[in-house]
Amino acid sequence: MKFTLTLSPFSVECDSFVTKQGDSYLISAQQTLKDFNQLSYQQMLSELSSFTFVQITDVIKVFTDCHGQIPIQFTPSGFNMNNDGSQILPGVTTLNFTNNELVFINYVQFEHRYYQIATDSLTNELKQELQKIPEKPLIMLSGGVDSTLLFLCMLEMQIEFDAVTVSFVNVSPDQITVDQILEETTLLLEQKGLKKMFTHTKILVTEEAYKQQINQFKKQFENLTVMDLNLLSVWHFATHQYNNKYIVSGLGPDEYLGGYKKIKGCSNQDEIKALIQKQIEQTHNKNIVRDFKFANSSNKILVYPYLAYNVTQIFQKLIETDMEEIKNKKPVRDPIFAFGYNEQIFNRDKRAAQFGSGAAKIIKSGGYDFV
Repeated sequence: MKFTLTLSPFSVECDSFVTKQGDSYLISAQQTLKDFNQLSYQQMLSELSSFTFVQITDVIKVFTDCHGQIPIQFTPSGFNMNNDGSQILPGVTTLNFTNNELVFINYVQFEHRYYQIATDSLTNELKQELQKIPEKPLIMLSGGVDSTLLFLCMLEMQIEFDAVTVSFVNVSPDQITVDQILEETTLLLEQKGLKKMFTHTKILVTEEAYKQQINQFKKQFENLTVMDLNLLSVWHFATHQYNNKYIVSGLGPDEYLGGYKKIKGCSNQDEIKALIQKQIEQTHNKNIVRDFKFANSSNKILVYPYLAYNVTQIFQKLIETDMEEIKNKKPVRDPIFAFGYNEQIFNRDKRAAQFGSGAAKIIKSGGYDFV
């Protein structure tokens, strides 16, 4: 089975194809475009070394995504991106399955993207990703800066969306902040001449309902930790009563912009970069696989705007050029401040969903303990 790899500015048709970052090589390639002929062998390898992928008989494994290994299962009708609970992230790798053609986007070269330019670009890129959602989305508004910036982007875009906040205790930290966000949003929309295009719902989950649901998760999934149960429960109660197909996730800034405590407490820049890179590489197995257990079981589609290709390239550039500026997720906080929200909102400390919602108070155990 021949397939065509299209990687601008050339195309390769091949039976078997391998590139390996740093030490690239090509097997059984047949040139198909004039542009391809104009590249030298070294230029070709330089272009291809951005990607690492292997076709083995009927299985293609794609490693191009920096968030972890992504398997793709080949079938006569196309390529299945949900093999073993994994999925290609939207915007990171773009695939076109028509006529057995794989189309990959190439790396975007940013020129002199210093902090302010990158911060301005961030909201524009996030809006472009949100604009791709074909139906009214649902966002879990936790009061954290990651979901707040996405909420803000949709306000400015003037698109219809639903927002929901989940609490497992009567007064949760998340709910307190969200109440303040909603109050200020009303005033800011009026000041800016924008319409309110969203609905917001508060959901209070009883301890009994929570325990019933985690028992269901235990039957449904294997090898769950306490943290997995808490986060799956937050996803479930936030979305199960809604018909929205597309659920917007704020995953990404903690990993790319040093949002975790062990990174914030570090002063050595090389060590910070190494810790951030480790978090990025663990994103798929640590977060996305768990999220897709929820998505696949509930027939939802998760959207990760912060993990879109152009957004992660902005983050990566900032890691290289503006390490001091990105500490504590400053590129995410600054647009919230610029929109007009007060310091309690744009400067809110990171609080994981299971703690901000109060879910962690019900099962008191180590987050990584298996249940």
